[in-house]
Amino acid sequence: MRDLPLTAASFWFLLGLGAVTHAADRPNILFIVADDLGYGELGCFGGKDVLTGGGGADTFQFGSGTVTVTDFSTVQGDNIELFMSLGATHADAVTALDALIAATTGDTLSFSDGGKLTLTNVDVHSLHTSDFIVHP
Repeated sequence: MRDLPLTAASFWFLLGLGAVTHAADRPNILFIVADDLGYGELGCFGGKDVLTGGGGADTFQFGSGTVTVTDFSTVQGDNIELFMSLGATHADAVTALDALIAATTGDTLSFSDGGKLTLTNVDVHSLHTSDFIVHP
């Protein structure tokens, strides 16, 4: 009878270990509930996004899809961070970006993966690779 508290404590301890081990085996599931959101509105499925900065030095991020930046300004120190592979190394990516800028007419950069980046009221030829943050 005097071993009952020790036995009960051991039982609860072992039960807790089982729960911890069992919890790691279960998948993590996240539900996102949104009203009137179809797959066409998401940038990863080719949706069209419009980005507007806050009036100071802004960093606009682009990975894929069709994106329009309405107030890009190199004078204010804006830049665009590209989340796509343009080359195996940073130097290769900068060289590929420089060639893309040189080959572009108008205000839209068209990438090889089908992505389009439009900079409203900006002549793409006035841009430099230093206006971009590139990742290899």
